[in-house]
Amino acid sequence: MNKLLQTWKQNMTEEKKLKHIASVYIFNDKEEVLLIKRSKTAEKDPHIWEVPGGHVDPEDSSYEAAAKREAKEESGLSVSNLKHLEDQEYHNRIKHTYVTKNYTGKVEIVANPDTGVVEHSDHMWASMEDIISLNKQTRVSRYLMEKAISILRGKK
Repeated sequence: MNKLLQTWKQNMTEEKKLKHIASVYIFNDKEEVLLIKRSKTAEKDPHIWEVPGGHVDPEDSSYEAAAKREAKEESGLSVSNLKHLEDQEYHNRIKHTYVTKNYTGKVEIVANPDTGVVEHSDHMWASMEDIISLNKQTRVSRYLMEKAISILRGKK
């Protein structure tokens, strides 16, 4: 019991180390968002649809730069003119989310350039109705979709 109490006190006094994540909602002209599907071998959340994103690297000059890099790595698209959507803190992470309708290239699912692992297995352009029908198969919330569309329409 004494060791448990000591561990608890140590955890309570240690500085909270936050991990930063950057992601981007990429929209086409039909107001559909690009979703990528985590591969069946993914350690966390296999087969879940999500928007491109990942950890901010020390080499990234900003959270926006990290979102652009992750979009390119995970989808093959080069994105620009990102608008800030939201920052969310949960557990030991802060997720910096952006939105854009400006992209070039063709969607290509390829291996992670650092690890060689294929993290995603498929992609699709999804409408709000698609997001709703995916239900628990996606991490994309209706709230963020609505907010992103509103920003793209110039209402926020």
